[in-house]
Amino acid sequence: MEDYEAKEQEFWRKFGEGEMSRSQMLRRGAAAAAGLTILSTPSLAWAARRANPPLKGKGFSMKELVAQAKKEGHLNTIALPPDWANYGEILSTFQKKYGIGITNDNPDGSSAQENQAIRSLKGDSRAPDVVDVSPAFAISGTAEGLYAKYFPSTFSTIPRNMKDTRGFWYGDYWGAVSIGYNSNIVKTPPKTWKDLLKPDYKGKVALNGSPLTSGSPTAAR
Repeated sequence: MEDYEAKEQEFWRKFGEGEMSRSQMLRRGAAAAAGLTILSTPSLAWAARRANPPLKGKGFSMKELVAQAKKEGHLNTIALPPDWANYGEILSTFQKKYGIGITNDNPDGSSAQENQAIRSLKGDSRAPDVVDVSPAFAISGTAEGLYAKYFPSTFSTIPRNMKDTRGFWYGDYWGAVSIGYNSNIVKTPPKTWKDLLKPDYKGKVALNGSPLTSGSPTAAR
């Protein structure tokens, strides 16, 4: 395990056990910019379904890449909501442009469910070819040996703190968590995360998913 991965796991341990304050987490996030933090930086990693998956996205033409993909004939994805990160249009355009069908299983699934699909469907034609998981699950999935190596053609341009240098995962996009409220119920909108601790908002705060299985609630913690 690389030294930075050990540090990352220690960070998550402290955060999960309450040893790290929110201010410390935010300072770390600011220092790392859009790096491997809990600031919703999902990671793209190849699921180890194929016996001999490609290792690099360069060294051959796009025409050759498409030909090889068509030879496989199908792409299995998982947990890609059509209304998130423009996935709906991406999946549709991909199929129309390359004539390769896609099965997007469990569109609203969590990172934990994605890794579990790799485990339970190992060797099965339904196993996911690629997953989109949050940082903590990318690290644990790599340690468990769930992913195969893959270096996209732009690998060298991806910041060091947003990828595994061995090629097991890399950041493909990032997002920020914000506060939303129903103005019909909440008359005084919260302006900071700390405001949510006020009595005015007791019983009115909700998070998307469980921090045990999803990166979203952990990012808001």
